[in-house]
Amino acid sequence: MSLQSEKTALRARLLSHRKAASADERAERDERLCEILLSSPLVKEASCVYLYAAVRGEIDLSHLANALSRLGVPLAYPITERGGVMHFRLATTSELVAGGYGIPEPRKNAPEPPLTERSVCLVPALAYDESGSRIGYGGGYYDRFLRGFPGISIGIAERLAPDLLPREAHDEVVDYLLTLRGIQKIPSQRKETK
Repeated sequence: MSLQSEKTALRARLLSHRKAASADERAERDERLCEILLSSPLVKEASCVYLYAAVRGEIDLSHLANALSRLGVPLAYPITERGGVMHFRLATTSELVAGGYGIPEPRKNAPEPPLTERSVCLVPALAYDESGSRIGYGGGYYDRFLRGFPGISIGIAERLAPDLLPREAHDEVVDYLLTLRGIQKIPSQRKETK
């Protein structure tokens, strides 16, 4: 089986597992993960937090977004375009509009967010492994974005794989992993120096 076929089969299994969780289980998990992030100086002291709008049962960070907005932390959300391009724009949850692929996103003319070493990008995935590798939906958007991101990336781990996930040369890893046990640092494997 090729690496691509292995990833495709793994995505199907992970999506099936995600659908099996009840709405109450997901809501409880999401709130707990948001509370862990809110207690982290990495997030509270960020120059900007790069979030995502949850779709397809992803971990919903709206509780975190609302709390950070009240604290005055700038928030940015992705805009995805054909060809694997993704960029972020400043927005609050109430400013998001229907975007490509049915994902809520900021208006295209929204201001650009600050991009510093104190920026924090929260990265969704179907699963992570202990090395910070991830299985997403296969578009490579976050891999391309993280390649030039100077800040801190935190993988939002709905599921921690028991074994190492299949990884290709272009797959980026995150700096930290968030699980229900807390936030853990991943030994540095990023291709670019921060």
